[in-house]
Amino acid sequence: MGSAGSLRKCAWDSEVMRWWKPPAERFVYAASIVGDEDTVLSVFPLKDEAIRSSTGRTARNITYSPGNGTNDELFRASAYLKHQTAKELRGFRLRVTQNGLGYDYPVLDAAPGMFLVNHDNSGPESIPFRRGIIDSHGRKASGDAIDMDMMWMARHYLGPFVTDYKLETIAAFCDKFFSLDLHFKKSLTYEQQAQMTERALEGEEESMRTLLEYAYDDSIHQLKAAEPFLNPLMRIAEACHVTYFEAFNESPKSVAARASDRKHFSALHKPRWRGGDGAFDADTAMDSSVKSHKYWTPTIGEARDVLVAAYPYAHFLEPVLEGDAPKKELFGLCRGAKNPIEAFMYSLVLDGWAGEVLADLASVQRHPEQYLMVRARYGKSVSEVESALESRLRKAPFDGATILNKYRNVYFLRGISEAEAARRGFIPFGMADVLSVEAGKAIYRLHGELCSAGIDIPSRKEALEEPGKMRRSALETRTLRAFLEHFFDDKKAAWGIVCDAAKNLAEHKTPPEELLRRLTVHTLPENMGVQQQLTRTGRILRAFPEAQLGESIVYLLGEGPNDEAYLRYDPGEREFGVSLEPAWKTYQEEIFGRNAKRESTFFSIAHALAFRGTTIARERVKNLEKALREGDFAKLSRLK
Repeated sequence: MGSAGSLRKCAWDSEVMRWWKPPAERFVYAASIVGDEDTVLSVFPLKDEAIRSSTGRTARNITYSPGNGTNDELFRASAYLKHQTAKELRGFRLRVTQNGLGYDYPVLDAAPGMFLVNHDNSGPESIPFRRGIIDSHGRKASGDAIDMDMMWMARHYLGPFVTDYKLETIAAFCDKFFSLDLHFKKSLTYEQQAQMTERALEGEEESMRTLLEYAYDDSIHQLKAAEPFLNPLMRIAEACHVTYFEAFNESPKSVAARASDRKHFSALHKPRWRGGDGAFDADTAMDSSVKSHKYWTPTIGEARDVLVAAYPYAHFLEPVLEGDAPKKELFGLCRGAKNPIEAFMYSLVLDGWAGEVLADLASVQRHPEQYLMVRARYGKSVSEVESALESRLRKAPFDGATILNKYRNVYFLRGISEAEAARRGFIPFGMADVLSVEAGKAIYRLHGELCSAGIDIPSRKEALEEPGKMRRSALETRTLRAFLEHFFDDKKAAWGIVCDAAKNLAEHKTPPEELLRRLTVHTLPENMGVQQQLTRTGRILRAFPEAQLGESIVYLLGEGPNDEAYLRYDPGEREFGVSLEPAWKTYQEEIFGRNAKRESTFFSIAHALAFRGTTIARERVKNLEKALREGDFAKLSRLK
């Protein structure tokens, strides 16, 4: 197939809401398709023949009017819309979505026979669950076209750089690394979108037009943001002899494992059995072997002008891997890439193969009789593979450099320039300001964007959402995002934001809506083990037995007679059914302090800045937590 430029491609998205009037179920009210021809479809009786986007592009507008607006008419119009969307998509060979595999395809295919997206008039195909990741609606994809799910691609290839996998975050990343100048910002929050949809269905034309322009803009930027990744992913598929779907949507480890399994079968004429791998973890094995030759301890706290660079572990095993033509081709692509992100994508697949080598060596240690497997697969004996690895590790490229921290194979370095790092085989991404929280966990600002490695921080978009739309409370999400956006430039202002929020919570002045959290039902209580049922998730699901798989529960944590109590919030009515006093102390612990199970992100950051990873008397740690929970600005503003 060669190049993505030869394919007729599009980006598409559906707009879905949960209709609160009986029957309460999801319905599709709009879909947008952007390619060489742009189309917007909706159930809105809008008279405009064309929809115009903020980028200047124009799409034809296809309307399926819900007639008199009854539920039956509304869902009938939605069914026609789904049917026509499928017909429009059939003409495109490559289809880009944003969580389309986990949401758009399965939701539009919920009623069989309505979303016949394949040329043989069949619906989307179910995808087996892999790596324990289960979507609320299952996973589905086209049967006769290539799908690229941007959310899954970002999860697999951009993990050390982005705070989440939403389109707005990916677009900002592309602006920095690919100079796309998208400057994409979501114009509506989920709550605004829901309210506007209700007004549109009641006949308000301004809301209709705004919603369709919003959907159209999303798809335009979706396709533009996907462009830089298309050719590298196609080259990975062709070099590894895996399907395009696998390269576009599976993890680099999975791609390498599939190619490795085929190599194993060709060499030994029998399938590879992975059941004996036990608890082997390739990332841990890689980290341990590097540390055994270049011991380092993390430098906890803040550091300026730090080089962020990846060093593919596969370089240590290159003499072993390059004997195979596909791997040699990927090494060449990695070294010849003009963009560091493209090189990083190739390196992740190579590291997946390196992990396969380490897994084979570990397997031979447990089962010495399997030594012939290594020679059959790599053309070298076990001792030759180990010797090649040891030789390369002794020449590890860290001379003169200080490792401040690392996340998998991404290093935060001092004492080495970008040019020198590139000469030694690193993939440099640029200079950054870094806050190391602990080993393997860092928050950093690279090219002006907040990034996180090994630690979960909210994105810019999450901080704008209405309460109850995210798993974190709005109080924690907004405060943490605002704190980090100020941290590297004005620490007093940053800690002032934290102290104001903590004081309001300590004095019970925080509105209960700001404390709402969201839980999606992935497993019903009756299918949980005993230990799972004892967790908070299990207790919440038992408290609301009416919740179904895939449904989201928006709840407030309160004080019960003997234990926690939970109050469900109705997003349809946008109000609580009854009143409940929030569990103020628990919220304080979980947002600004710590409990027996975990530390809050704020506490981890404050601890890193106050004590720099050293062992400290328990009393001083308690005083720090007290200052955080009470919002003591005098103490916290001194943390640097």
